[in-house]
Parts: sequence; structure tokens; C-alpha cells
Amino acid sequence: SLLPAQGGQTALLSALWSLQQQPARLAELPTGVRDAVDKLFRQLPTADQATRPESLRQAVQASGLFHEAGLAAVAAGGAAGPAANLKSALLSLATRLRALPGPPSAALPGTRPVDTPPPRPGATPSPQPRMDTPMALLGRETLLETLRNRAESALARLALHQWSSAESSESGLPRWLMELPLRSSNGIDLVHLLLEREPDQPEAEEQASWRAEFALD
Repeated sequence: SLLPAQGGQTALLSALWSLQQQPARLAELPTGVRDAVDKLFRQLPTADQATRPESLRQAVQASGLFHEAGLAAVAAGGAAGPAANLKSALLSLATRLRALPGPPSAALPGTRPVDTPPPRPGATPSPQPRMDTPMALLGRETLLETLRNRAESALARLALHQWSSAESSESGLPRWLMELPLRSSNGIDLVHLLLEREPDQPEAEEQASWRAEFALD
């Protein structure tokens, strides 16, 4: 059910950026949707933050990949409430868009790019360029439906990343494939990041070795 719905995050990210550049269009959205859009945008780490080790670690933790793990830790009484993350922000936006009345309208073409391969187990990072979204040309209802479709596509893709990571954990060697949106002064870029624990090292090694691979456009 996730594969047909999945799409790269770049479609949604381009819409978020476009709305931030057009306050009048952002103001047309219902209050709850507007707040969720603004919160999601503000929550994205900046490209500068991603160049610092501690900030990059926080961005990985907030990628949404560990959303349910954080909730499970809270339910078990072993942790405080989970920090804000991409999946919780996407769920908040999607929930508000699903609750809007009225029949669905025609969404903007290109909502789910067909050239974005799904993140299957064992997949490697793939570069994804920015997209252009001409929000000024859309009517209000079409704008809302476009946001809804793109939010659902991004959620499905994130869930597939989670499935891929969960299957790799069965081997005892974590393999985390995730997408990190990074804000800059002229747009939002997406870094597709792979963190993989290497097989056990000789006993002389005090810490496990990890391998990192990433792709960007």
C-alpha cells in the first residue's frame, strides 16, 4: 500500500519553500494547516547546522526514522517525550489536510515523481534535485489538494525508509537510510544519507566502525 503512494520529499519541500516566499498564498490556508506548514518549515535544519557534528546528530535523530522508537520508550517509562521530528510534523500536516471538508480537487501534475525509486532494503542513496512549484497559479482548493497529496507521498516514503531500516536490524548490523531536508538562503535541498554499521571488528578495536554514504544534487 505504501509503494504506489510514495514519492520523493522534494515535491513537498518545493511547495513549503514556495509558500514561505509568498506570504499572501500562505495566508489563504486554513489556520491549522498554515500553522502545520510553518512549523514543518521552521523545524528543518539548515545546511550550516549539518556541517557541525552535534547538529548533524540531532538532524539524524529528527529525521523521523526513529519516531515510533521514541514513542515506545516513553510508553515503557524509560524516557521523556520524544523530540520533534520530521514524521511527527508530517503527520500533523497530513491530519489537518485530511480533515478539510469538500470533495478532492485536481492536484498539480508531478505530485509523485515517477523517477524517484522507492527505498527498498539494501538500496543506496540516490540524488534528488530541487523542484519548482508554481503556487501562484493554483486556486485555493487545488493548492490544498496538492499539499495533501505531497504530504501523503512524503509520509509513505518515510515509512518505507523505516521498513528498510527495520529489516536490516534483523542481521544485528543497523543500516539506516534516511532523507535529511536542509534549508538554505535560496531553497531546500535533500541529502539522502546512509549510515551502516560494519561487521564486528577485531577485539583490539574499542568501538564499532560505521560507514557513511550520501547523495545530493
